Amino acid sequence: MLITLANSQSNQRQVTDLVNRHRLNWSNQEICDLMEMVGTHPYLVRVALYQVAKGRITLERLLTKSRSYRRKPLLRSFTAPFS
Repeated sequence: MLITLANSQSNQRQVTDLVNRHRLNWSNQEICDLMEMVGTHPYLVRVALYQVAKGRITLERLLTKSRSYRRKPLLRSFTAPFS
């Protein structure tokens, strides 16, 4: 699935669409939390949604892990093991 996210006010709508495509039932607050963590970087949004949709990690755990990696590049938090 190749989706590009435009840099506009429609970013949240686009991320919401991707959340729905992954069949995740998230609130607007959860979507905002994800966007706060990764912005609208298409790869990071896609990886985060994929990991949650596959049941490899919950959004809550992903957000917690990302906070623990604040001093490291954000991408590293996505490539680290989800233990």
